[in-house]
Amino acid sequence: MQEKRIGSNIGLDEVSEATGIPARILKNIEGDDREHLPSGIYLKAFYKKYAECLGLDSEEILSAYQQHPQKQSKTGEKYNFSTVITLKGHGENLFVEIARKLYAPIIVVLGGVLLYWVYNKYLVSFNPIDFFK
Repeated sequence: MQEKRIGSNIGLDEVSEATGIPARILKNIEGDDREHLPSGIYLKAFYKKYAECLGLDSEEILSAYQQHPQKQSKTGEKYNFSTVITLKGHGENLFVEIARKLYAPIIVVLGGVLLYWVYNKYLVSFNPIDFFK
C-alpha cells in the first residue's frame, strides 16, 4: 500500500485527514509493525479505509494481511490486560498499598458514625406530631 500511495504522490497526512486514521497508525500499517497496531475489528476497519482511500480492493488487502504471518514481539509474548494490572501495583510501599485498599471502607465507617451521632443528638427527641401542634 505504501508503494501505491507514494506512486500516487499522496502524503501520509493527506491519507490521515481523508480516512480519520492517525498518521502513526498508517505508518505502522505500512511498516507491518503489528506490535504497535490496535487489534481485531479496529485494525480491519483501518485496513479497509486505507485501501479504499488509495483505490485498492479492500477485501484483497484484508485477505493478504490475514495470510501474512505475525511477527513475534521482542520479548516473545504479548502483554494481556491482566499482566498490566498485576504490574501496576508492583513496587509500592506496603503501607501505601494497605492504605489505598482501606480508604473507601474507612470513609464509609466514619460516615456511618457521623450519621449515628447526628441521629442520637438531634433526631431521637424529635417527634413529628409535636411539630404540627
